[in-house]
Amino acid sequence: SALYYSFSTDGGVTWSENERLSDFFNPHVGWPNQDKMGDYFHMVSDSNGASLAWAATFNNEQDVYYSYIAPNIVPVELVSFSYSVEGNNVNLLWQTATELNNRGFEIQRSSDETNWSTIGFREGKGTTSEPQQYSYLDNLSGVESSRLYYRLKQIDFDGSFEYSNTIEIEITPSVFSLSQNYPNPFNPSTKIKYSIPQSSNVVIKVFNVVGDEVSTLVNGQKQAGTYELTFNAENLPSGVYFYQLKAGDFIQTKRMILIK
Repeated sequence: SALYYSFSTDGGVTWSENERLSDFFNPHVGWPNQDKMGDYFHMVSDSNGASLAWAATFNNEQDVYYSYIAPNIVPVELVSFSYSVEGNNVNLLWQTATELNNRGFEIQRSSDETNWSTIGFREGKGTTSEPQQYSYLDNLSGVESSRLYYRLKQIDFDGSFEYSNTIEIEITPSVFSLSQNYPNPFNPSTKIKYSIPQSSNVVIKVFNVVGDEVSTLVNGQKQAGTYELTFNAENLPSGVYFYQLKAGDFIQTKRMILIK
């Protein structure tokens, strides 16, 4: 008897032509009968330990045909995923050892490791046995979080996908900054965010429209980073107020409105 096989690497969307394996291999041995139209099934694993589903169909007493699918396996071997911080940019670097049906990589970013957004895409090399290197430069202008997370979403041409490990990055601000409070107008509390690029003595005060100090929110040494605080104006009347950041030689003042 003759043994033929066909295989699919994209979940059964496309198949190879039937190819002859052997004239003397007997697939009956050890294969449990599933009692379904004369088919026999057997589970084996590839060299990476991934399960492959095999199905043997007996068309007649002489010839045997079988096929296999590697379900939910994304055949791209990612060997490294790293980063470097260059000023206000994060440079992501990754390398693959081999690729099979690789459409490409979505680059995703999060500030809380729960809510992710896609910030870019890099096309893959399709199918190749040669090592490939990729990079993506993420400009952090407008990003105020001091801690960021990155991951890759590798996508095959058939739509199947797999996520990489997650990279966590501590971001040091490059400049002093004081953000506009949110919400604004507010009642009775609002959030204020500020950033300092180096260890500094930080003072944040709130003043009314005639310049009287009504509250001191921060007064002390702070390490480089981005901070957020809550200002509660429950005991103040409605009106326009000003909040001011002093850190070293840096001074900045912003306006906010309390409406009750």
